[in-house]
Amino acid sequence: MEVKTSLLDNMIGVGDMVLLEPLNEDSFIENLRNRFDHNEIYTYIGSVVISMNPYRSLPIYTPQKVEEYRNRNFYELSPHIYALADEAYRSLRDQDKDQCILITGESGAGKTEASKLVMSYVAAVCGKGQEVNKVKEQLLQSNPVLEAFGNAKTMRNDNSSRFGKYMDIEFDFKGDPLGGVISNYLLEKSRVCKQPRGERNFHIFYQLLSGASDDTLMKLKLDRDFSKYNYLSLDSANVNGLDDAASFRTVRNAMQIVGFMEAEVQSVLELVAAVLKLGNIEFKPESRINGFDESRVKDKNDLKEMCELLGIEQSVLERAFSYRTVEAKMEKMSTTLNVAQAYYARDALAKNLYSRLFSWLVTRINESIKAQAKTRHKVMGVLDIYGFEIFEDNSFEQFIINYCNEKLQQIFIELTLREEQEEYIREDIEWTNIEYFNNAVICDLIENNQNGILAMLDEECLRPGTVTDDTFLDKLNTICAEHQHFESRLSKNSKFLTDHSLPHSCFRIQHYAGKVLYRVEGFVDKNNDLLYRDLSQAMYKATHSLMRQLFPEGNPAKVNLKRPPTAGFQFKASVGVLMKNLQTKNPNYIRCIKPNDKKVAHIFTDSLVCHQVRYLGLMENVRVRRAGYAFRQPYESCLERYKMLCKKTWPQWRGPTRDGVEVLLTDCSVPSEEFAYGRSKIFIRNPRTLFTLEERRRACLEDLATLIQKIYRGWKSRTHFLLLKKSQVVVAAWYRRYAQQNKYQKIKSATLVMQSFIRGWKARNILRQLKYEKRCKEAVTTIAAYWHGTQARMELRRLKTEARNKRAVSVIWAYWQGTKVRREYRKFFRANAGKKIYDFTIQRIMQKYFLGLKTTTMSPMDNTWPTQPYGFLEGAHTELRRIFHLWRCKKYRGQFTEEKKSVYEEKLEASEIFKDKKALYPSSVSQPFKGDYLEIQKNPKYQKLNGAVEEKVLLADLVNKINRANGKGSPRLFLLTKSNFVLADQKTGQVKASVPLPDLASVSVSTQSDGFFALKLKEGSASASKGDFLLSSEHLIEIITKLHRIGTTAADRDQINIDISDEFLVQFKQDKIVAVAARNLQHAQEFAKKHNIPRAYGSYEELAKDSDIDVVYVGTIHSHHLSTGKLFLTSHKNVLIEKPLAMNLREVLELTNTAKENDVFLMEAIWTRFFPVSVEVGRLLGQGEVGEVQMVRADLGAPLTHIPRLTHRELGGGALLDLGIYCLQFVFMVFNGERPESIQATGYCIDTGVDGTVVLVLKFSGNRMAVCTCSITMMLTNDAVISGTKGTIKVPNHMWCPTSLEVNGEVTQYPLPEPSLPLNFIHSTGLRYEAEEVRQCLLKELKESSGMPWAHSHLLAEVMDEARRQVGVTYNQDNI
Repeated sequence: MEVKTSLLDNMIGVGDMVLLEPLNEDSFIENLRNRFDHNEIYTYIGSVVISMNPYRSLPIYTPQKVEEYRNRNFYELSPHIYALADEAYRSLRDQDKDQCILITGESGAGKTEASKLVMSYVAAVCGKGQEVNKVKEQLLQSNPVLEAFGNAKTMRNDNSSRFGKYMDIEFDFKGDPLGGVISNYLLEKSRVCKQPRGERNFHIFYQLLSGASDDTLMKLKLDRDFSKYNYLSLDSANVNGLDDAASFRTVRNAMQIVGFMEAEVQSVLELVAAVLKLGNIEFKPESRINGFDESRVKDKNDLKEMCELLGIEQSVLERAFSYRTVEAKMEKMSTTLNVAQAYYARDALAKNLYSRLFSWLVTRINESIKAQAKTRHKVMGVLDIYGFEIFEDNSFEQFIINYCNEKLQQIFIELTLREEQEEYIREDIEWTNIEYFNNAVICDLIENNQNGILAMLDEECLRPGTVTDDTFLDKLNTICAEHQHFESRLSKNSKFLTDHSLPHSCFRIQHYAGKVLYRVEGFVDKNNDLLYRDLSQAMYKATHSLMRQLFPEGNPAKVNLKRPPTAGFQFKASVGVLMKNLQTKNPNYIRCIKPNDKKVAHIFTDSLVCHQVRYLGLMENVRVRRAGYAFRQPYESCLERYKMLCKKTWPQWRGPTRDGVEVLLTDCSVPSEEFAYGRSKIFIRNPRTLFTLEERRRACLEDLATLIQKIYRGWKSRTHFLLLKKSQVVVAAWYRRYAQQNKYQKIKSATLVMQSFIRGWKARNILRQLKYEKRCKEAVTTIAAYWHGTQARMELRRLKTEARNKRAVSVIWAYWQGTKVRREYRKFFRANAGKKIYDFTIQRIMQKYFLGLKTTTMSPMDNTWPTQPYGFLEGAHTELRRIFHLWRCKKYRGQFTEEKKSVYEEKLEASEIFKDKKALYPSSVSQPFKGDYLEIQKNPKYQKLNGAVEEKVLLADLVNKINRANGKGSPRLFLLTKSNFVLADQKTGQVKASVPLPDLASVSVSTQSDGFFALKLKEGSASASKGDFLLSSEHLIEIITKLHRIGTTAADRDQINIDISDEFLVQFKQDKIVAVAARNLQHAQEFAKKHNIPRAYGSYEELAKDSDIDVVYVGTIHSHHLSTGKLFLTSHKNVLIEKPLAMNLREVLELTNTAKENDVFLMEAIWTRFFPVSVEVGRLLGQGEVGEVQMVRADLGAPLTHIPRLTHRELGGGALLDLGIYCLQFVFMVFNGERPESIQATGYCIDTGVDGTVVLVLKFSGNRMAVCTCSITMMLTNDAVISGTKGTIKVPNHMWCPTSLEVNGEVTQYPLPEPSLPLNFIHSTGLRYEAEEVRQCLLKELKESSGMPWAHSHLLAEVMDEARRQVGVTYNQDNI
C-alpha cells in the first residue's frame, strides 16, 4: 500500500513561505533561520525554491533521494531542488513544454552547485544507453572545463563564477538528452590583469603551474613559482580546500571526454602560458628627437618566449607595443606610444586574448555537445548568472550585472503574474488585479535607445573630441536629472546639501533591490574595450593554430575601418536575446542565499540574509503569490488528506470528489469567503484557514490513532491466545507420536535380535555340512596323488638303471681304444714332440693377430691401426698396414663416377694453388664444386643465353662486376667454357662481353678472405681494348681452379698464371668520347667544334654502331626523342637527354624502362651558371664523404608542401639535383633581372616516370603568377642543408648566388664560370600525386589570380592547357 505524504507533514517551520503567518520580513528571516538550523536548506515560495548554502556536505543528494523524488508531485515531499528539477523534466517530457530554470543569487550563494545538481538529477532520471550516457557525460564534464577558465577565488567565494552561463539541454520525444548549447555572458576579463586584495586570478593559471608535468612546463616555457608572474596575486595563491594539481588533472580528463583533441588542448595551454608571459613584459621610456617619449621593452626574454609560443615574429609584436597606426578612408598615420599607453596596450591584449580564448572554448564545447539530429527537440534551459551586486566600490561591471538582474526581475514578475492569471482562468476563478512594483521604469532608464544610460555611454564613446568619464557624468546629469530613480550631486532628486555620502564623480540608481552608488571612473574605457589594430594584425600573423580564429579583424585583406561595437551594446543585445528565449519557455526559479560571509557552516547572519532577501525580491514574490489565494490543491488530494474530519466522508467517499470536498468544508464550518471552487482544485484564501484544518486533522489523527491502538491490542491478545491453543494441540500430538515411535522401535529391535540368532544357527549347520563334504573330496584326491607318484618313481628308477648300463659300455670301449693308441704312439713321440708344439703355438699366435686386424675400418681417412703384439712381427706389421691402406683406397676409388672423380681432382688442384696462401680457402674445402649454380640448361629464363653459347658450360655463376667509373658493383652472369668466358646481363640474359681464354694473361687475387679477383687480359689482344675485369664472387676458389685447370689441360695455349698478392694492378679502358647527335651532319659538326668533341655523325644509325661511343647527347630541338632515344639505349649507349619538352609522360616512362632493360643510364642535362657548387656537392655525396644522406632540408620563405624525403640512393650516380635553378631563372626573366618585392610559393610533387618533379606555383607582387616544373626543385630564401651520418653540407644563400660551399665547418669559395653542362643521374622517386590532382590544384590557383600565367616546361602540357581553357586565360608562348 502506497503511503500518501505531503509538504505539511513533519514540517519544520513553514516549508512554503506562501503559508507563512504573519507575513513580514522578521518572520520570513526567522523561518529561514529555523529551517537552516535543522539542516533544511530548501524552502518554497509557491513553485520557487529558496536554497541556502550550507557550506558543507549534506546526505540529501544520494541515489536513494533521487528515486524518492522521481515522478512525485511537487508538494508531495519536503522542499528540495530535486522536486523542482523533476517537475520541470516531467513537464518537458510529458506535456511537451520547453522549460527554463533560472538560478540567481550573489557570489558564494551556491548557484553553480545548484546548476550541477539540476543537471545531475536530470541525467540520473532520463533514459539509458551507450549513446545517451555519452551525451550525459559530455554535458556534465563541460562544467569542470568552464569552471577552470571562468571561475576564480574571491573574497566571498572560493569558486566564484566570473561569467554568466546559460545552457540549453535538448531532449528527444522520449526525454533522452541529445545534446546542448552553452551561451556565456560578460566574462570578467579585467581580472586577468588585476585582482582585488585577497582574491585570485582565474583557476586555470594556478592549476597549470601546480598540476602540469615538468616536461609540459618546459615546452610552455613556464616555472612553478607563482611569484615570477605579475598577473598572479601572491597573498591568496594557495586556498585551503582547493587542490590545484588534482583540479588540473580533472580538467584535462574532462576536456578529453568532451571531445578536445590533444593538439587543441596543447594550443589552449600555450595561449594560457602566453598570457602569463605577457604580464611580465615591462617598458621603459626612450626620448626621440621631436621631444616625445617612446616606449621600449626592457627585458626581451619574456617577449621572445611569448612570440615563440604564439609563432609570431618578435619584431612585429615589439613594434605593435611602440607604435599605433590610425587609418581613415584613404589615410594612414602612425604615432608612437608612451610607457603608459604601452602598458594599456599590453593589458588590453592580455584581456582580449583570454576572453576570446574563453569564447572559443565555449564554441568548441558546443560543437562537441550539440545535437546531431535535425528534428525538433524539447529544450530545458539552465541559467546560472550573477546575482545583484552592491559593493563599496561599484564600477562598470556591477552596473552591467545589476542591469541584467533588473531584466530578470522584470521577466520574473511578468511570468509569475501570467502563471497566476492563467491558472485562475483555467480553474474559472475570478481574477483580481494585483498591485506590485513594476521595475520597467528602471530598465527603461538604463536601456532606452534615446535617453538610456547605455545609449548615452555609447554616444559619448563615439563622439569626436575629448571624451572622459566626467563628460559622461555631465551628460547624465543633463538628461537624467529629473528621473525619479537617478541621483547625482547635480540632479534634482539628490539632496546634495545634506547628503554628503554622494561624491562628485558618482551617480546613484534606485534599483528594485535598493540604491546602488556607481563610480564613473573607467566607464568609458571599459565600454570601449579597444584593442589597437596593430596588435590585432600582429596576432593574425602568428602561426599558432588558434590565433586567426581569435583575431579575424587582424586580416589585412579584410580591413574594416568601422568602430567595433561597445561592450555595453553587445551585452544589451545578448540580454535581449536571452529574455526572448526565456519568454518562450516555462520558467522555474531557484533563489540562492548565502548565510554568512565567513564561508563556514552553522552560522546564520541575519543582516546578510535580510539584505539578500530584499534585493532578490522574495517578499515581493510572496505577496504576489498571496495576492489571490494563498493555497490551492486538487480535489482528490484535499479529500484524501482531510476526509477524517467529516463522518460522511470517512473512511471512504463514494461520490464525485468535488462533492466530497463541499460536504467536508460545510461540515467543518469553513466560511465561504475563505475558499473558492475551481474546475479541478480547491482554492484557500487565508493560510490561517489551512492551518485550522491541519490542527483539526492532527487532533482527529490522535483519536484515530487511539482507536487503532485499541483494536490492535485486542487483535494482538486474541492472536496470542489462539496461538497458545494451537500450540498445546500441536505439542500433545507430537508427544503421542513420540511415545508410539519409541514403543515401535523397541519391538522392532527385539524382533531383529531373534531373527539374527535363528539365521546364525541355520548358517552354522550348513557350514558344518559343507566342511564334511569338502574333507571327503580332499581325501580321495590325496590318495590318488600318492598312488600316481609311487608309479612314476618306480618307472624313473628303471630308466636310470638302463642309462647307466649303456654309458658304462661306451666308457669301457673308449678306455680300451685309448690304451691301444697310446701303446702305438709311444714309439714316435720322443723324436717329433718339440717341433709340433712350436708350430702349433706359432699358428695360434698368428691366428689371434689376424683376428685382431678385423676391427680396422674401411675409410681411407681413418689412420688408426692395431699395436704390434710381438717383436718378430715388426716388418710384417708395417707392410701389412701399407698394403691394407692401398687396398682400401683402391676399393674406395672403385665406387667413384667419372664426374665425381673430376671434382676431387679439382679439389686437389685447388689445394695445390690456395692452401696456406688464401685466407678464404679453408672455408671452401667442405663446399663441393657444383659448377652450374644457375642451372642454365633447365632455367627457361636463360634459354636465349644458352643458345648464344655454343660450347658446354663448365661453370655458371652470378658475380658482381665492379664499375670502372664509381666503384659500385652491378650483377652479371659469369659463364666459363673450354675456350672462353662470357659476362651477361642478369635480367635480360644479353651477352655483355665474351673473352677468349687465350686472351687471358693472368688472374690476380688477394691473400684475404674477400671474393675479389681480377681477370687481366694480354696487351695487344682483341679483348684488351675493354680493359681488365674486376669481379667479385662467393665461389672465387672454384672459378679460379677451373680457369687454371682448363689452361693446364689445353695444349694450344699457355698456362694461366695465378697471382696471389695483396697488391695488384688492374688496367681499365681509357675514357671514351661523348658524341653529339643533331638533325644533320653540319649541325653535329658545329656543336662538336664548339664543345671540342672530336667526332660527329650525320646518321644516328652510324653513331649507334660506334663501339667507342659510350654516352650520346640528344639536343632539346629534336622532336623525335622516343625513337632516337630507344635506338641508342638498345645499342647499350648511355643517353644524355635535355628536358624532353616535346614528350608526354607515357613516352618518358617508355624511355626509362628501355634504359633499365638494357642496363644503361638515362641522364638529364640542366644548364646552370652554378655548376661548380653542384658538381662539388655531387662529388661529396658520390664518394660518401658525408655518409648515407638522411635528409635534404631547406629553410623556405613560404613552405612547400609534400617535399619528398631523399636519400643518397635516390639521388643516383653521385650528382645533386640543382635546387631552385629553374625558379631563379624564371624570376629573373619575369622581372628583367630585378628581385621582386614578395614571392609566395605553393609546391606539389608528381612522378614523371624519369624523376620526381616539383610543380611550383609562384605568386608575385602585382597579382602576377607563374607555374614552373623542375626536378626535385625547391625555391629557397635561406641556406640549403644536407645532413648525413658523417657530417653536413651547407649551401648558403642558394636562391641568389651560391659561390661558396661549407662541409663540416670548412668553407670553400668558387668563382662564377660560364654556363656548363652537368650530368644528373636520375632515379625514380616514386609517385607523389596523380596528374588529375595537380590539375585541380592549378585550376584553383589560376582562378584566384588575374595575372598572366607562364609555364616553364611542357612536362604537364595537357594539364596546363586544360586549366587555361577552364579559367579562360590566354597564354603567350613568346613570354617564356
